[in-house]
Amino acid sequence: MDAHSGWCEGCLRTIDEIAEWSVLDDRAKRAVWKLLPQRRLQFELSRRVLGAGEPGAEGG
Repeated sequence: MDAHSGWCEGCLRTIDEIAEWSVLDDRAKRAVWKLLPQRRLQFELSRRVLGAGEPGAEGG
């Protein structure tokens, strides 16, 4: 889980979305899936911004 966003670094769902996934109906699952492209963009941008100051990251 990414500490900054609260999303899984692999699937970009929250811990609550992951925990509830097996009981969500198709409509609720589609609602989560619809959020993922925007989350991916936000996640990638935040990694670039935050990653610049992390040990082992290339400076820019």
